[in-house]
Amino acid sequence: MIRFGCIDFGPNEREAIIDLIGPSDPQLTMGKRVYDFERSFAKWLGSKYAVMVNSGTSALLTALHGLRINQNIEGVGKVIQTTSLTYCADWNALSLSGLSWEPRDVGDDFVMHLDDYDPALDSCRDFLSVDLLGKPCRVTNLIDDASEAVGSKLQNRKMGTHALCGTFSFYVAHIINTIEGGMVVTDDNELYETFLSIRDNGRVCTCPVCTLKTQGKCSKRTNSSSIERRWETQHTGGNYKPTEIQGVLGLVKMSKIDMICKRRHDIYKRYFEEFKEMAEESDEYIVPLAYPVKVKDPTKTLAYMEKQGVECRGMFPAYSAAYKNAYRISQSYILVPAHQELSDNDVEFIINSVKTCQ
Repeated sequence: MIRFGCIDFGPNEREAIIDLIGPSDPQLTMGKRVYDFERSFAKWLGSKYAVMVNSGTSALLTALHGLRINQNIEGVGKVIQTTSLTYCADWNALSLSGLSWEPRDVGDDFVMHLDDYDPALDSCRDFLSVDLLGKPCRVTNLIDDASEAVGSKLQNRKMGTHALCGTFSFYVAHIINTIEGGMVVTDDNELYETFLSIRDNGRVCTCPVCTLKTQGKCSKRTNSSSIERRWETQHTGGNYKPTEIQGVLGLVKMSKIDMICKRRHDIYKRYFEEFKEMAEESDEYIVPLAYPVKVKDPTKTLAYMEKQGVECRGMFPAYSAAYKNAYRISQSYILVPAHQELSDNDVEFIINSVKTCQ
């Protein structure tokens, strides 16, 4: 079976986990490996700060809550606009945040479009953009959900860095994976501090390395002597902390992330030669999660591909039939594998199998 995604769990990952759990008293909760992964990912991405959490949905929730606390989302009657074609995590996070939001239709390239959007002038609306399947979305200012676009670029900047903050998912089927995991990135120091606090139940203790232990003092400790500092909170937060296992797997992935992105981009180009879907504009670089193919009968094609030994998926759902382009796409496309473990022969077999079924 040619799988839809790849686990990407080889000797290096196994060795890293064995090294982690080898000591008699290993630290398995969030610690140095998570911090090192955050720094490595931020540097590679071109962002000042990165905060790892336990899933991509947690990253969205952390970003939305942090923006609200820091009053980046404000104004009576203000509505966050997002895509009508995506995985449900984006809609769920917006609904759970309690903020007002509405979907917008997508273009033929699968991402949100607004006829009246001007990135140089549009400061009166907030957007949660989604780079679906790795295709850069140009409508962005607040949050860029680049979970499916690790390594994709727009105007030579990696996705996730075009908005006030970016979010990522490292789920097992995604471009890089830590089994489960997510990341929030930003260049704003105040937001960074807020994200750190929200991740850990809103605590005031957010330093990556505890200064009370290393310097004998804590600049964030309050004057309240009746509360043990570890219990003091400054925000309402959640327990979104990742484990050191996720951190150490992330560090292994950083050693090969450029290779992963290049291989996926090469596969994307071969698919585009045949199917002409999701075009890469002159100022873009697409690293696909999967590749969309328009077919006559998605149900029939998916069943045929399974018999051929190729695991495919249906297109992501439209929010509702009211969003005509999103709904049309959701009903007429399938997603074929585009991960880095596919051989050239695998890619050709997938192409020929899809074409044979049409």
